Amino acid sequence: MAIFNSLTPSPNSLILRKLGTVERLHWLWNQNHPNHFVMAAHVMGATTETMWRSALKQIQRRHPFLNVFLDEDDQSGPTFHLAQGCEVPLVIKERMSAGQWQEELTRQLEIPFDETIAPLFRVVLLLEEDECDIILTSHHAIADGMSMVYLIRDLLQAVSGTTLDMLGTPPSQEERFASLYKTYSARASEDRVAAGPKKEKEIKLARKFGSPKVRSLRLSELQTLTLIRKAKQEGTTVHAAVCAALTLAGRDSSPAWNDQEIRVMSMINIRKLLGNHEDCALSVAVGIVPFEPKPSTDLWQLARWAKEALAPSLTLESIIELSHAVETALPEGTDAEGLSKFASQGLKHDLVVTNVQRIPFDTNFGDIHLEAVWGPSALNEVEGVQAVALATTNDSMCLVHTSYTPIEDLLENAVGRLLDACSW
Repeated sequence: MAIFNSLTPSPNSLILRKLGTVERLHWLWNQNHPNHFVMAAHVMGATTETMWRSALKQIQRRHPFLNVFLDEDDQSGPTFHLAQGCEVPLVIKERMSAGQWQEELTRQLEIPFDETIAPLFRVVLLLEEDECDIILTSHHAIADGMSMVYLIRDLLQAVSGTTLDMLGTPPSQEERFASLYKTYSARASEDRVAAGPKKEKEIKLARKFGSPKVRSLRLSELQTLTLIRKAKQEGTTVHAAVCAALTLAGRDSSPAWNDQEIRVMSMINIRKLLGNHEDCALSVAVGIVPFEPKPSTDLWQLARWAKEALAPSLTLESIIELSHAVETALPEGTDAEGLSKFASQGLKHDLVVTNVQRIPFDTNFGDIHLEAVWGPSALNEVEGVQAVALATTNDSMCLVHTSYTPIEDLLENAVGRLLDACSW
């Protein structure tokens, strides 16, 4: 197993700011269960170790949150601290096979971060003469899936010789809402619970449910474009169609799913709303759609229903209401036990689908070409939860299924249903 070394930050490190509510939610989650995620990218073109090390230094200078650790005290609560002199840990291995990235992604899911040591981000490079795979791992309090997408772009720009501009410290989601919408209050009322005494944190290497299982599948360009056209023709979205197909496929393979409501959580990208398109920061909301027991087996009918059911969660009003609800439920001083209670009531789900959609930039960087992006892959501490991530690069959709207790052939059966519904 690779050993990741980081520099211990100076006691005189600079406090950047307090964690916002959603960031604090992920910080709390990490108290009971490692809360990080992984993305992988396949890159064509000749590169060297020196090029990648130089590029990592550039993106670390560009993004403040690639230099932080987390700490708390009785007065301020959890805060981002800027460390002096830390470097992004980079492990370089020889690329031996096309599927090696998946083995490494799985391995990275099993290695937690010590939140008190910067940075909360690391990289593994599988290097071959004319191609490579790069695996990025991040704590969830400092980044989301789209952060990783833009970090991949920044890395490839830097590797190809571009000098990157520096960005400022990203405000929290709540601060951005407060500045953009006067009716939104980023702070809780004066009745907020006071912060309790600081508790010692334990980094738990052992997981409750054994090792994670990861499977991947890629659609061809023709299959992807056909799915996009068919979803539009049927009056729905690819995301809703994938949610419907996964639910139906899960019910084919898991008897337990047939007799219960299946709650599907969708991660919602709110970067455009917040105006922080390229920051390495957490900028997401969630929407949960409950699929009733034994719904229609017509995929497109179910996908149209899923689109309509998710639509209210995409509105500004709903996103602000959700932020208020989290703020109220998780006042400062809430511990990991309080988070678990909140999660079991308000965030309970059986399946989470993250769709970073089409990669939003040109995939050619001089002599280097971004061939594919996989993930983000993350794990929930709740047994039985299935996580599926989608990313479309060069008109080809890549899907990754991650779970401690995976439903057998969930990804293959769901994609089979999608292709059958497209009359493939």
